[in-house]
Amino acid sequence: MDITQSNLSALFIGFSKQFADAFMGVPQPILEAVGVKIPSKTRDQRYPFVQAIAGAMRQWTGERQIQNIVADGFVVTNAKWENTLAIEREDVEDDQFAVYTEMLIPELARHAKLLPEQQLAGIFNTNPTCFDGKNLFNQNHYINPQKLSGAQSNDLGTGLPLNGTNLAKAQAALMSLVGADSIKLGSYGQTLFVPPSLKYTAELLATGSLIAENKNGVTGVFGAQSNVFQSQFKVVTSEWLTDTGDPTTAAWFLLDCRSKIRAALWQERIAPQLVQMVDPANPAVFFQDQFFMGGRARGAAAPGIWFKGIRVNATPAT
Repeated sequence: MDITQSNLSALFIGFSKQFADAFMGVPQPILEAVGVKIPSKTRDQRYPFVQAIAGAMRQWTGERQIQNIVADGFVVTNAKWENTLAIEREDVEDDQFAVYTEMLIPELARHAKLLPEQQLAGIFNTNPTCFDGKNLFNQNHYINPQKLSGAQSNDLGTGLPLNGTNLAKAQAALMSLVGADSIKLGSYGQTLFVPPSLKYTAELLATGSLIAENKNGVTGVFGAQSNVFQSQFKVVTSEWLTDTGDPTTAAWFLLDCRSKIRAALWQERIAPQLVQMVDPANPAVFFQDQFFMGGRARGAAAPGIWFKGIRVNATPAT
């Protein structure tokens, strides 16, 4: 190929199409089913989460009673992300760029699409501080954040492997969470978020017609024992979650993902895009005899609303 601006433009338009096609083909199960994407218009975005609303609906007699709303929150700063390829000028001159279109560019697109998946999984792996000053999963979230009083847990601790009994415990604990007015927060888990070692167990609980029972130290299906959890849960399995490899010790999460208010969020300032440096007169191209192409994105993952999820079988945060 002759190295002319028109030829280079046509070549990299083709590369861009390869990137876009590959990008669209990569699934994002965590972003779609577990987290939520929040568009961002600034470098730093503040989330003034409402910590507590005092009082439920009451009979209206006389004047309205104005309730105080405690508005607190935190700031999420967008980070920059990149992944860059160097393309040898000789490969373009000799039309030896099939490896880029068939292998390297699709991989560049795949990694760009996986960025929110990996970062959101990191929220569940690292358990960072959320808007109330506690870890996202914590045994001592405030019941009344305005007065910094009371304690309730969305972190059930160890010794609770994923099974029917412990799933029922987690659901009951999630449903029991209350606000400062002692009114239930309305949480209900319908998504099981698990690492690979728990995929079989989670799918069996979510879809199986029979449920395993332990008798005399042996687990199996004894008789026609109905699975009361059948069709109640969506299962999301991710290789990006920390996994002990042992179903008895691996941590798992029960999440309320019925609305866009969720336990983790991906703040997107600039969606992943393909950028390039192909001008032969550019000093970097001139001196290194290479063209450059890469993905660029801006965004950040952050913890969301703590009472929208519960962690089970992990060392608890207090």
